[in-house]
Amino acid sequence: DPTGWQPLVTTLFDWQPFPVHRRVPDGESLSVHHFGFFLVCHVTGVTGRFRRTPIRLNLDDLDHLVVTIPLQGSIAFCAPHPQRLRPGDVAVADLRAELVFSMGPGEAIHLILPRMFLPASVAPPGVADLRLLRGERLAARFLVDLAQMLIRMPTYADRAEASGLAAVLRTPLAFCLSAAEGPETARETLRRGRDIR
Repeated sequence: DPTGWQPLVTTLFDWQPFPVHRRVPDGESLSVHHFGFFLVCHVTGVTGRFRRTPIRLNLDDLDHLVVTIPLQGSIAFCAPHPQRLRPGDVAVADLRAELVFSMGPGEAIHLILPRMFLPASVAPPGVADLRLLRGERLAARFLVDLAQMLIRMPTYADRAEASGLAAVLRTPLAFCLSAAEGPETARETLRRGRDIR
């Protein structure tokens, strides 16, 4: 079933296909790997517009961060701030915040991390803005390699072993996510200009 991934996605997002839905030759797939504390979602060929609206935010109580890593193609965040992710880039989004993004044909990995899994310095109690790590950053390269390693883990892995691995990964994940930066505001741009002058 080419749309078998939709019920999984719609537990997190309102999904809308593009007006002209181009079929991907290799099909569409979404696989989920459970690591005890967090989930790793591997998405191939899934396209469309994904939203977390105020209505959805009021309907669920998700308190998670989503780390988005495109491997092929690009992902465009429309809200809260326009941003385009290319392969090698990493975005960190808060599922308690309004969010809109579009995915074209390609491949991506999404890490779904509970806020309580991470230290407060990385996942503060308040709603966090979208943060980015560009591909030239060492932390971004580490996250890309780590995510690819995790989706290659065998599905028959022992649950206790997977949870143990997740616990070990807590520190490097927190270190890498702490390097992600929010979008620069107009006020910050003016301040930087003054500093340079």
